[in-house]
Amino acid sequence: LRSLRCIRFATKFDFAIESELERVISSQDIHSSLKKDISRERMFTELTKMSKGPHYLAALPLLFRTKLVEPIFSLPDKGSLWTEEDLQH
Repeated sequence: LRSLRCIRFATKFDFAIESELERVISSQDIHSSLKKDISRERMFTELTKMSKGPHYLAALPLLFRTKLVEPIFSLPDKGSLWTEEDLQH
């Protein structure tokens, strides 16, 4: 969640994100943790706050460059929301 907040505050206050921090945010460990540990509602809340900032369009390239769009907009793991039995109905 901190990675999303970093992008939100960077775009809100028109700050640049240091290359090392951007590299860390882009890491698979961060993406896996975001997908596994953070609810979609919390991610949506951060995206909503991002969209209300004065420089909200600057968030899109950052989300793509750091590849955060993948864990944010990916489909949930099949087992996390439904069972095989649910899929058969």
